[in-house]
Amino acid sequence: MRPLIRRLPWHWLTVTAIIGIQWAGIGLTLWHDHTEARMAADKESANLARSLDESITRTVEAVDQNLLFIREGYQKDHAAYVLPAWAQSQSFLNDLHLQIAIADRDGRVTWSNLGPAAQDLNISDREHFRFQKDSRDDTLFISEPVIGRRSNRWSIQFVRKLLAPDGSFDGIAVVSLDPSYLARFYESIAIGDGSIFLVNTNGTILVRVPASSPLVGRQMPPDMHARLLTGPASGTFRTVSAIDHADRIVSFRRSDAYPLVVGVTLAAGDVFTPYERNRTLYIGVGLLLSAAIVVVGLVMRRQARAALDSRQALAATLDNMSQGIAMIRADGSLPVVNRRAIELLGLPADLLANNPKFQDIVDWQLANNEFGDVANRDPTLSRLLDKPGPAHCNISYERTRPNGTVLRVRCQILADGAAICTYTDITQRRKNEAALATA
Repeated sequence: MRPLIRRLPWHWLTVTAIIGIQWAGIGLTLWHDHTEARMAADKESANLARSLDESITRTVEAVDQNLLFIREGYQKDHAAYVLPAWAQSQSFLNDLHLQIAIADRDGRVTWSNLGPAAQDLNISDREHFRFQKDSRDDTLFISEPVIGRRSNRWSIQFVRKLLAPDGSFDGIAVVSLDPSYLARFYESIAIGDGSIFLVNTNGTILVRVPASSPLVGRQMPPDMHARLLTGPASGTFRTVSAIDHADRIVSFRRSDAYPLVVGVTLAAGDVFTPYERNRTLYIGVGLLLSAAIVVVGLVMRRQARAALDSRQALAATLDNMSQGIAMIRADGSLPVVNRRAIELLGLPADLLANNPKFQDIVDWQLANNEFGDVANRDPTLSRLLDKPGPAHCNISYERTRPNGTVLRVRCQILADGAAICTYTDITQRRKNEAALATA
């Protein structure tokens, strides 16, 4: 019987390949889920930033319209000017959280919707007053957050200059807006652990929701400052916040009309929570499947080992039998030829090395006159040689090899068309029979 391979490396290579394909599929699925989550977060934050930009722009435009209206009335007759009744309304003040005032060219507050208590203050040292006094342009100025001297609260100053009849600087009209008012609408938006911010083009934080107060007036961290104020006017990026050290996805927009930048941040922990949950599930299932594949592999390996041991035991048994045994399939192939059959038939090693079929062995035997003279052949053998190929019925015959060995050959046909042939050396028996007959 041919040698059997004891080791089956292909078995574990197959198991490894199956597990590798499984984890490649899990990795691809997780990559897709992560990409989808990131794209959805980018889109959501960008849409919120766009909405916030539009809301802030409308708010600033409304404030500027009020300033222009106040300035127009004041410049017509500032000596007799009184702020409109709506500006002095307590309900208006409470709703918008703002103050409205007029300061003359020396910085002295001459009118305020807060009444006499807010008048006679001098704001000539304030940045927003100095800017308008020194500026040659008639533009809206938005200040950095300052602490009100009367309110003792943070406020952002929206300022327009007043002009004398000759066009010279004649003071300012100011709307002092509570920073929280600029983003109060967004306090009701559910963005988890996210935040909304408004900064000016100098990088100063004007508003941050939530927890805007501790950060109002501070500079943006350098990395955020560079991304928000240089390069594209809008965009989305991921960063670790220097403010709260949280991993965040940030979308921003620079206003076209005003020196403002709005932004929305989403906490990566909130964005990727479904992904993290799915990842844990996928990895858990993957580990279970990998373990199951390994267990099945071990069982199959054990079965393969048992089958191999059984085949080796059979091979050892066949190779140590006194009879030669060969199995011939219906197609003529020889899956089994034991060592004794090779010895009895005298088959050369070079013939067996090429995995011969049954007919190849018969042809070799004919070429080497293994079947003797035609006249002296067993009739059954002669009939077999006249029909090439394996036997098609149970047969038994004797033949004498050129070296004098007498063989009895029996072939048993199996249900699938294969045949089991046995070769028995009966040389000594025939000699004994001859001697007995002579005696």
